[in-house]
Parts: sequence; C-alpha cells; structure tokens
Amino acid sequence: DGYTDATAITIARSCDDPLAQMISQGMLCSYVLGVVLFQWVVLGCWAQSDKSHACLMKLVHMDALASCVTIPPESRTTWIAVSVARTLGEDIPQAVLQSLFILYVKKNVFMMLSVFVSVSTSVKAIYDATSRALKASGANSKAKQQKRNLRLLRAAGTGDKKTLKFVTRLLRDGADPHYARAEVTPLMMAIAAGDETVASALRQAGAQEPVMTPETDDMGEAFRTGNISDVVRHIASGADVNMRLTRGQGIKDSAEGRPLHATCALVNTEGAYEVALLLIRRKADLSAGDAEGDTPLAHARYCEAEELYGLLEGNGARIGGRYYSTGENLNVTGSPPANLSDSSFSSDSDEDEPDDDDDDAEECEEDEEEEEQENDDDDDTSKEDEEEEEEQEN
Repeated sequence: DGYTDATAITIARSCDDPLAQMISQGMLCSYVLGVVLFQWVVLGCWAQSDKSHACLMKLVHMDALASCVTIPPESRTTWIAVSVARTLGEDIPQAVLQSLFILYVKKNVFMMLSVFVSVSTSVKAIYDATSRALKASGANSKAKQQKRNLRLLRAAGTGDKKTLKFVTRLLRDGADPHYARAEVTPLMMAIAAGDETVASALRQAGAQEPVMTPETDDMGEAFRTGNISDVVRHIASGADVNMRLTRGQGIKDSAEGRPLHATCALVNTEGAYEVALLLIRRKADLSAGDAEGDTPLAHARYCEAEELYGLLEGNGARIGGRYYSTGENLNVTGSPPANLSDSSFSSDSDEDEPDDDDDDAEECEEDEEEEEQENDDDDDTSKEDEEEEEEQEN
C-alpha cells in the first residue's frame, strides 16, 4: 500500500497538467504527514509498548499476521489509533486524490490499482476492528454471566439473613437458575442448606426440581467415586456431616478424616467448594482431626486450597494437629479472611472489568440502614404517644 501510494505520487508529478501537479502536491503532503510522520514515527514509537507486536505489524501492513495475534487489553487503544490513522491519514486521502487524477487527468492502470488497494485495506481495517470489538464484547458478556451464575450457586447454599435478598437481585440481573456445576444446581444447594425461602424464590424463577434421591449408599461412597452431586444429596438427606471417612473416600495422606478434610483433598474437583459451604452451613466440626489430629484448615494449607482456606478460616477454623505443630495460623491466600456470606458471594477477580459486588453490598447496607431508621422512627413515635397519654391522664 505504501509502495503504490509513493509510486502514484511520482506518476502524478510526471504530468505537466496543472491539476495533476496540484493533486500530486496533496498526495505528497498526505503521504509525508499521514504515513511517514504520524504512522511510522509517532505511532511506531507508541507501538513499541505493545508486547504482542500486533500494532507494529499493522503499521507495516502485515495485516494478515496481525489479525492472528491476540491483542492484550492494555494495547487496544494503540490498535484503534493505528487503525484510525491508517484509514483517515492514508487510505481515504490517497484514494480520493488518486480517483480525482483518474477521472480528470488520465486513466492510469497503476493508479487504479493503488485506489483498489487503498479501499481494500480500509475495508479490512474496519472489519478487523469491528470483529475484534464484537469478540471482546461477547467474551466479556459471557464472563459476566458465568460470574453471576457462580455467585447464585454459592449464595443459595449459605443460608444467612442476606441470602434471599442477594439471590433475588442475582436472578433479576439475569443469573441462570438452571446453572449447574458438577451437576449441582442452585436449587439443590438451597434444599441441602435447608433454606426454603431461597428454594421457593428459585422455583418461582423457573428452576427445575432436582432429583434428590442419592445414587450411592452413603457419603463416603459418593466421595470415593467423585460424585459431588451425590454428596450434596446425602447432605440434603440428613447424612452426618462429621462422619468418619477412610483413605480413598476423599481422604488424602491420612488413614481417616471427615468430609471437610475430603473437600480440601478434592480442591481441583469442581463443586468441592460448594460442598464445603454446605458442610459449614450444616454445622460441620471445624476442629475435627484426621488420624494424626490435623484439622480441616491444616489440610487446606497442605493441599494449597487457597479458596477453601479463606472460607474455613473466615468461619473460625484454626490450624491444629501434628503436621503444623507450631500452631501458626497463616493465611495462604494473602488476603483478609472472609466470613461465610462473603466467601460464598465472591468469585474469580477480573482486573479488566469493574466488579459489581461492591454495589450489591452497598445496596444491602442501605436497605439495612433504612430498616434501622424506620425502627428508630417507630420507637420515637411510640415514646411521643406515651408522653401524650401521660399528659392527658395528669
């Protein structure tokens, strides 16, 4: 494209026609300012910050290769600037001026080819920018939906006083009541947590009634086969959340343990965190020891289960047992511990997108403040009424 533009300028300057000379001057100014100075110098230096080198490829017209490279989020502005500069500073001005030469001076074949190349590259640049924007928008939308669904699943199993309000807001914002993780749905979580109000809200939102009859004989067998959904069914059926499990029944590196130990060992299994939520909701013993006396929090640290570590510690669990005999309660997550409701509502962080959890928390706090204010107003009103009655009696 740059070669054809430069050659077109030379062709126009070789004509004695005054109009051709004027057109060549315009083409030369456009080329020097729009291509050499702005693109190759200014944007060329700016493009060095793009670690993927896609912007630099775009500048030197390696469009086919650039379209195959994933652009980092921090380089999107540079990519847009390069695309706009090429379209407005080079392709459109050159195409217009060369078309004027073809129409009013001479029908030059090479000039026609140059116009075709300029228009084609502009169309290609617009197509690339649009397709990348659509893909990015779709990916962001999908990630947000996944985040809402996961929050709904975990919130349904917490059973604290804010759960219903939070679940209702998630459903209103588009969370899918049919979402399933390891075949565990939000309605299964609510039933297993014994929260009928949340279960009713999910049913009203269209959640299908799940099969709650366990397929395995007991929770130990469900852990052994890795059937997380069946573990949830056993919890819903009233299984002992502190039952003794043996090695192979989800227990790792110990002869025996409890269900919370098993969830830590299954840290890489989908649904293990949700099972831990339900076990805590059902008052599982956070200080129960395995064969060596190590607690679930010690297992979470040993298995590097960072998310489970934060959940357990936030609910009062402590490291105990022979393996960590120092008794240090180190938080492997490197972040402040969260309580049950905070942990259940949290999800993977996304640096590129603003998180709406803060807004939800603020709204909940505002609702509570309004309720407290109403209660205070009621108290004040009742006091005033009592004072009036006393005055009337006197």
